[in-house]
Amino acid sequence: MTLNERKEYNVSVVVCTKDRPLELISCICSILKQDYPFLEIIIIDASSNKEALNILFQEIPDKDRFLIKYIHSKAHYSYQKNIGIKQSTGDIVLFIDDDVEIKDNFIRNIIKVFKYNAYKRVGGVTGCDISVKRIPKLSLRNLTRTLFFLNNYGNGRFRLSRLHTSPVGLRGIRKTDFLPGAYTAYRKEVLIEVGLLDENFEGHSPFEDVDLSYRVSRKYLNYYTEYAKCIHKASLKSRLSIDKYNERILGSYRYYFNKDIQKNIFASMAYKIASWGIEKKFYYMTEEDIVLFFLRKLFNDSLTEKLIQLKRRIIKFNNNEVKK
Repeated sequence: MTLNERKEYNVSVVVCTKDRPLELISCICSILKQDYPFLEIIIIDASSNKEALNILFQEIPDKDRFLIKYIHSKAHYSYQKNIGIKQSTGDIVLFIDDDVEIKDNFIRNIIKVFKYNAYKRVGGVTGCDISVKRIPKLSLRNLTRTLFFLNNYGNGRFRLSRLHTSPVGLRGIRKTDFLPGAYTAYRKEVLIEVGLLDENFEGHSPFEDVDLSYRVSRKYLNYYTEYAKCIHKASLKSRLSIDKYNERILGSYRYYFNKDIQKNIFASMAYKIASWGIEKKFYYMTEEDIVLFFLRKLFNDSLTEKLIQLKRRIIKFNNNEVKK
């Protein structure tokens, strides 16, 4: 019997973690609530205190429902995921971050896309983080990200700079190129064919998922489904400061662009523009921050400060009028 003829596929859920025992317990409990029977769970743990984690695992209910493999590893996201792939026995490898909780029937709805969309042509499938609020199309933040070829919400395609747009929040089942690393499934044979994850990315790189989904999308179809719902809590534990993380983004982007991309003059120009936008930290700016940034570029600082003071006085005056 071929994979296409099977009614169900075996799924290996790979959860990589480091020093987040409480988040991991919530994640595992959400996986154990799934009604999909052909399942194994592989935990790749880089925590400094393995004993505390073992004690916490004694509290997990129904942990005997599925096979759970526990492997201790060095702290390196791509390396940890590759261990999970090599240890997996499933036809499908589902990556779930330790700060993600998947909702009921998440796995079944992921598998449905593999089953009903020409299995052999599908590379990967991702779900929908229901906590995400897409940036309004007419907002200044969206306009800035668009003009500077930065990551943004969109249809899941890669931009000229080869940064991605995210389909999260869209309706239905759609083709996409980009697949987020936090809650995405791939066919195991596809992961092996493309050479697994690139371990040259540093630590917990913001580009390991971009790079992997880009390589898979060149050969196979990737899909997004709104029906596989989850919540990515984006824990702040074990994360870098904004400045250090931004440096890692720039370094990872440089490596990713030079490694994977068939360059032309337009892509190279878009890369330089996007790199400048990343360096100036447009990702983290509010609309007011963006306005002030460009005011300072267009005018001198003293005039900009006068405009800021004027705005504050107007706001204060309006507030006083409302109170009257």
